[in-house]
Amino acid sequence: MFQAEHLELRFKVKEGIGNVWIDAEPQSENGGIPFGIAGMGLTLYTTSTSEAERIADFFNNNVNQVFFVKEGTKCME
Repeated sequence: MFQAEHLELRFKVKEGIGNVWIDAEPQSENGGIPFGIAGMGLTLYTTSTSEAERIADFFNNNVNQVFFVKEGTKCME
């Protein structure tokens, strides 16, 4: 059986030394991501914080939910 869970996320820019990425923060009741996933981040081609902020804003304004599929599940035929 196919197992999937939908989750609302908030996308926030994080900075490291010489790089930026977008962290996907769960907005669930328990603050977790389904199926034991510890975290989710998006690495970018840019190192510009302002460009990363623009991308994160785009995701926050245009992505409603993300879904996760449990490993090893299959669609029923």
